[in-house]
Amino acid sequence: MIMKTNKMTVFAFIIAFCSVVFAGDMQDELFNLANKQYEAGNFDSAATLYSQIIESGTHDAKVYYNLGNVRFRQKKLGEAILNFEKAHWLDASDN
Repeated sequence: MIMKTNKMTVFAFIIAFCSVVFAGDMQDELFNLANKQYEAGNFDSAATLYSQIIESGTHDAKVYYNLGNVRFRQKKLGEAILNFEKAHWLDASDN
């Protein structure tokens, strides 16, 4: 019984670890795709992708900063400022 419990614990740990690793890879892919959409001038698509990253629970200064740039390009200045402020709050070293 003890051996079975240990195997189940190890299995659960492996599943959790893989979920975190693959989720991180997926966030990187979304970020890269969003950047490509921004560079191509597809600001609506870029905004959607950056927003998906944030909604998934990732709060990264680079994502908020890039979303701020998208909102600026869309002439949504209030949202742009808000996202720039969030980026600065998360990483104040980038003055």
